[in-house]
Amino acid sequence: MTTYITKWNMPQDDVNLVTSAGQWNSWALQVDGSNNPVTWVSQTPMQVISITMVEEYGAFISSETDFPDGTVLKSISRYPVKLGTAYSWTGSNLVIDTFNDCDKSSVMLTNNSTGAWTFGLTKMDPKTQQQQPICADMVLQKQPVVYTPVLTMYAKVGRTYKTSSIIADIGSWAKFQITSVDSTFKFNHDSTQWAV
Repeated sequence: MTTYITKWNMPQDDVNLVTSAGQWNSWALQVDGSNNPVTWVSQTPMQVISITMVEEYGAFISSETDFPDGTVLKSISRYPVKLGTAYSWTGSNLVIDTFNDCDKSSVMLTNNSTGAWTFGLTKMDPKTQQQQPICADMVLQKQPVVYTPVLTMYAKVGRTYKTSSIIADIGSWAKFQITSVDSTFKFNHDSTQWAV
């Protein structure tokens, strides 16, 4: 299991501006195969913030399927999963799917129930030590979805997104590839964006 630590530096003047505006910093992780990233970490601004990522994932299932932008995910059931394994949702339990294969860096979830459900992956939140959703997709009956976690992080300053909220407009967020186990990013005052 590999641990990645990212450090985010924001000058005190910008911390003061963001705080006085009632805003906070939000981060999301990319999961290929998902159209809907989910806010993973939200924190009030500080001069230096460190975020720890451990390559450890779970899955979640929710009966709620209507998620407008910014909606916070609730009422989800969490399940342990392993990369390289296919799973089937029966309507009441997530079981290993012996009829399907997937790439060793991916997880396949197939909806074998009688209706639509929301599927996604979870990751350990370093602040709460709880598994938090990092993506969410509505999956119709008898349909599969394949998720491939990648080391890409999105960051944004604002007050729209809280932990576990759906992000429809991820294109407006700053995007960073995590290329080493120890990365540092800085806040750019002029663009009000995070940068390498």
